[in-house]
Amino acid sequence: MIRLLTRADDAACSINANKAIRATYVDGILKNTSVLATGPAVADAAERFRDLDGLCIGLHACLNSEWASPRWGPVLPREKVPTLVDAEGYFYQNPEMLREKGFDIAQALAEIQAQINKLRDAGFELSYMDEHMMFDRCGTLGPGLCEMAKSQGLVFRPEYKRFKPTGPADKKGQAEEIDHATWLLQKLKNASPGAYLCVGHPTYEDAGFIKSPEAGPGAAGSKRTVGEERNQQRLMFMRPDVVAYCKTNDIQLIRYDEIDTSE
Repeated sequence: MIRLLTRADDAACSINANKAIRATYVDGILKNTSVLATGPAVADAAERFRDLDGLCIGLHACLNSEWASPRWGPVLPREKVPTLVDAEGYFYQNPEMLREKGFDIAQALAEIQAQINKLRDAGFELSYMDEHMMFDRCGTLGPGLCEMAKSQGLVFRPEYKRFKPTGPADKKGQAEEIDHATWLLQKLKNASPGAYLCVGHPTYEDAGFIKSPEAGPGAAGSKRTVGEERNQQRLMFMRPDVVAYCKTNDIQLIRYDEIDTSE
């Protein structure tokens, strides 16, 4: 059997994204979404997801702000986390810049705890936590993040294999040759029995709220605009042939709160 953990990241980055994430749950195979407590559309996400009892919610822990617009900064007062922000009070654009500038681990952990608190105060029932832009690539925060997740009752870094692009169509500059839904179908058809993670950033094609797409996910190596790329990721979770394949081929769609953490 294939167990598939489907996750939509960047909820609350925009109303557009919130609408797309709701659609991929209602009409598709999405089971989990990670919410940016630092995003501009948190209140909209809380209201839009309120009646979706089967949608598992997690914190998309965030220490970076990749776009020229919108930009976001910490939940905590900026004077309390000065090593996390630039001269304008926003998060740095990427994890590399954050590391180069140097940051205080205690400040980072305090900010992430504040993000957990903000989402819970907004009415979200959190089940897991993950990292926006994989900001802890060098592992500096790993022990603290694991302890925080444990103390807060959140699943964190489960041992699921992540589907990653492979093959000629996924080479740099050729990503546009295959759409995401077809790519996922190929992955599912070729996968051995086991547990897998598939992550997307669904929006509808009009993602004009995003400025400087060259700085964002999906732009490198692809001729698609950010809107086109993220709309492809929406369809990956809800195109009828993907939905039908999962239903007819014993693909078990998994929520984070259904994971056996002893696996």
